[in-house]
Amino acid sequence: MKTRLVLIFVLAAVAAAAAIAIILVRRPKPPDPLPAPAPAPPQQAQASTPSEAVVGYLQALSESDFGAAYEHLSAASHSAHPYEEFAALCEESKGPSLDLESVSEHPTESDRVIVTVSVLWDPAEASFTTVREDGAWRVVFIEGRPWFPYP
Repeated sequence: MKTRLVLIFVLAAVAAAAAIAIILVRRPKPPDPLPAPAPAPPQQAQASTPSEAVVGYLQALSESDFGAAYEHLSAASHSAHPYEEFAALCEESKGPSLDLESVSEHPTESDRVIVTVSVLWDPAEASFTTVREDGAWRVVFIEGRPWFPYP
């Protein structure tokens, strides 16, 4: 009688283990975590004047908001510098202290306007070329450094 009880107990334990194994095997795997969404491409800022474009660009640079600064660049600038390259250039270079209240516009014979910004503690000025694209003014940065671009 004891042997039968032990045998029944062993068989019940084996059956329970088999049932648990079947349940675990059939349990659906948790879904793979979703990949992180790709960063949205920078949108274009809508500056209504050349000075507004330059001041917005410089404020974004001074706050290390390179995406916002990139929004102020022209289409030719985007072609010359993909965002990742632009952000790396911004990280590498340190900008001067500029007086964003001392900004002046100088129209050229072409469709461009040069905007000058006074450098604090220095009689120098930084010059930024701007161009009108799709109804908004953009900063042109083809060569140089983000703080001192020249087309």
